[in-house]
Amino acid sequence: MIIMAMSMGLAFFVMSQTQSAQCEDQLRAEMRSFAGKLLDVSLGSPPTSREITAHFTKCGDIEVKALRIVHYTKPIYCRSCPSASGGCWQLIPVVFNSKSRTYNSLFNAVTCVDMPASVQLAYDENPPCVQLSTDPCPPEDQIPEDMAEDESGFLCGGVYTRDAPAGDNPAYLTMGQSSSRIWNIRVSKEAPTGTGTLSQPVVKVCAYDPRGVD
Repeated sequence: MIIMAMSMGLAFFVMSQTQSAQCEDQLRAEMRSFAGKLLDVSLGSPPTSREITAHFTKCGDIEVKALRIVHYTKPIYCRSCPSASGGCWQLIPVVFNSKSRTYNSLFNAVTCVDMPASVQLAYDENPPCVQLSTDPCPPEDQIPEDMAEDESGFLCGGVYTRDAPAGDNPAYLTMGQSSSRIWNIRVSKEAPTGTGTLSQPVVKVCAYDPRGVD
């Protein structure tokens, strides 16, 4: 009986690990596709647009709870993006660890985006697009009540200091988990509208749940 129980436990562990690896493979493929579409739009002329479907998978030990689009200006956070110059853009899938009660980046699926540092990113506010967070956390109504206290200089496991001067933090757009665990994400380029930062190209991100749209 003991040997049988051990065999069943080992089989369950192997199956769980296999499922987790499959999840990561799917995520990496979707993130690479998303990165390619972001690059296409950032280099294109207005009104260039692209769309992708992202699955917030749950299998094995993995359950994706959020997705961050982030621009880092400090080289220390760009080590995984060797071609980065003047900072780097990354797509970061995020999981919530129920044991430690913390959000953690799924490092095996983090993907670099070769967008120019000058690109301004914003979320589309027009229906059916949902509001996105501009810090590392998903929208406030999705943050677990029993979440552990953040370490200094971090917010929901992402690099962020609450009282830092404007521009000192990385630039974030963060989407949480939709009710169907699926997002359709449309990215589009808008023409500059003014001078200074307003003269930079703007890439708008629209995320909507395809199963919640008539």
